[in-house]
Amino acid sequence: MPSFCKSHMQFYSFGGCPKCIEAGVLGRNYAAPPQLAGRWNQLTAQPDLIDQDQFGVCGMTSAVYLLLRHHPNLADQLFRATFADVIPAHAGTTFTTGNHQNIAVKFRYLARRYHLQEQDNIAKYAAAAPAANRVMVALSKGQAANAADLAQLQSQIKLTCFVDFCVSRALGYIFKKVAEPRYNGEKAQFNAAFDPGGQYRNVTHLGSLALRTNNLAYIMKEILGAQHVHIASRAGGGAAGPAPVPLAPAVGGVTTSTFANVTQLAAEFTNRLAVPNSFALGAIFADIVKNTHVPAPSGQGTNPNLAYNHWIVMNSFTRSAAGGVPTCPDAHADIGIWTWARNYNARICEPHAMSYVQDVIFGHF
Repeated sequence: MPSFCKSHMQFYSFGGCPKCIEAGVLGRNYAAPPQLAGRWNQLTAQPDLIDQDQFGVCGMTSAVYLLLRHHPNLADQLFRATFADVIPAHAGTTFTTGNHQNIAVKFRYLARRYHLQEQDNIAKYAAAAPAANRVMVALSKGQAANAADLAQLQSQIKLTCFVDFCVSRALGYIFKKVAEPRYNGEKAQFNAAFDPGGQYRNVTHLGSLALRTNNLAYIMKEILGAQHVHIASRAGGGAAGPAPVPLAPAVGGVTTSTFANVTQLAAEFTNRLAVPNSFALGAIFADIVKNTHVPAPSGQGTNPNLAYNHWIVMNSFTRSAAGGVPTCPDAHADIGIWTWARNYNARICEPHAMSYVQDVIFGHF
């Protein structure tokens, strides 16, 4: 049943009155215009710092990172449109998509989701108080803290990343406005995959929205105007694993190919990253976000139909001959990675490399 706000004389469906929440967020220091502009200046000067924080928005944050690096004018337009309701100097600014639609972004939509995630984290923090006490006691005794306690304490939201979330999630709002059936299909699939009860909207209410490959390709091409967008997908895969999930609709004008081994994938990178302002977004099955040798298979390579993976920016992909790691007899795939505000250089044994990579979206600005 909808609730009713007497202050604003309106019904609302979840999480509190949107206008009340917006007013509350605007009263916070992190949403003050000087703070917003200051954080944006940091990100334009050093794009590597943009951070998705605790939100499941890796595809959209990766897209904003690429804008900051390769198309700063469009990134700045996205910032101005995102905060047009907050910063007087940007009032009335809209975002012009790659197919020439002018979209106004409602800050209230973003503020509501950020606030609900913030409240969820406050509740988790309160529940974590015993864990915090156990960690402090252990450290005071010179003992190692319990790993589960540390993990619980690391789940808190970073208020310094408010701008990062808003400009990233604004892409989801624009996506909704220009392709609502595609957006609604993604939202329903995402909630069904990640909510323990399979309930529609429970996860996206808290600001997260993961993207399947075709929908991220859609955002890159149709919303951000990237050129020659191409999806390279891993070929083959075993029959084991969950049943195939519904795939997002194909995107007109996006070409596709498959790769079966490291040689073929390396050739895709050689050919497609030779273009100025080019990019590669990788959907990975399991964790290769490491500054280290990755010798073991991911264990997920038998499931070629995994719907949601972590999106990373793959800044380089090269091969190195056997002998580069003294304790390993294999040749390696060396991958330069950006994600979660950091750069990494992972060295993966070639016999296992294909168990980590599902899709790569290429293109250029």
